[in-house]
Amino acid sequence: MSIEHIVGLLIEERDRLEAAIAALQGPPAAPPGIYEDPTMPDWVKPKAKVEPAPKKKGFSAARRRKMAEGQKRRWAAINAAKAEPVAPKISKTLAAIIAPPEDAEFKSAMSAAMKASWAKRKKATAAVAATPTAVTAKAPLPPKRKAATAKSVAFSKKCRRR
Repeated sequence: MSIEHIVGLLIEERDRLEAAIAALQGPPAAPPGIYEDPTMPDWVKPKAKVEPAPKKKGFSAARRRKMAEGQKRRWAAINAAKAEPVAPKISKTLAAIIAPPEDAEFKSAMSAAMKASWAKRKKATAAVAATPTAVTAKAPLPPKRKAATAKSVAFSKKCRRR
């Protein structure tokens, strides 16, 4: 074998190795400054690589079960409170303040005064209602429209087209 033949084989081997390295490294990077042209549209420029957001930590199955049980207990307490409406408790002293027995005379006096007031109003309105008023003639109602016939519908459609 000649030296030239050996050098040729080594060059071929070098080219194969460079091709394999390039394939493993990915496409070659653009030369610096090629995308800095202000006239170049944005859709031509490569997008910046963004790292994915860190994964959120979730709850374990046991923790979710405990949370569900606690929520069920809270709703049970709320529903139990709704189911049993509690009547307001009024103490005897408060009941005595609201309607003391000595107010019976006051209540009967107020009732009589209200009855007299209403009778007076009724008498006043009866006097106004008894006076004759001039009867005004009502305006005549506009005539009712006739039901649409096939001929009138066809005519209205024809007029709309114009």
